[in-house]
Amino acid sequence: MGKLIKFNIYPITSVTQEKKVGLEPYNERFCKLRIKAKFNYLSVVSVHAPTEEKADEEKEKFYEVLQIVRNKIPKHDIRGLVL
Repeated sequence: MGKLIKFNIYPITSVTQEKKVGLEPYNERFCKLRIKAKFNYLSVVSVHAPTEEKADEEKEKFYEVLQIVRNKIPKHDIRGLVL
């Protein structure tokens, strides 16, 4: 849990290049960062969720894409979601 808190405080650019495995922006609402931790990998997905005022179709599409992004994360990775 400490790594997630530390990650939230520091910008992505502070992650050293040898630890950053990948940075994948999916669209204007989703971005995935994968870094090498001490014993495994940490995948963090940053999302910008639609507000309640948005149409139901847009909210449904958001959750569909979230599921696609989640399924692309390797099963052994530690997963984090930043809203």
